[in-house]
Amino acid sequence: MNSINKSIFVFGLYSLSMGMVLLFLAILVLPMVGLPISKEPWLHLLGFVLISSSFYYLRSALKGNIDFARYILHTRLFAPLVVIFLIGTGKAD
Repeated sequence: MNSINKSIFVFGLYSLSMGMVLLFLAILVLPMVGLPISKEPWLHLLGFVLISSSFYYLRSALKGNIDFARYILHTRLFAPLVVIFLIGTGKAD
């Protein structure tokens, strides 16, 4: 496995673990990060979406799919810009 696929694989594991936390342990984790406990289903649904997307990351890394690495490069580049935008507009701390 080359370094690109290792990076994708590690991110897939991270995404899988965060998805499982949000799906099954959100109520326990939210207070730890200073967020109020929410009984709404959106957080659990987000966990499921993360688990589902991690499947693509893990499988692509294991298969050495370089095209997938090219596709996700765009979203990885835009992620910091979205965070900066949210902070700049006051929608995030």
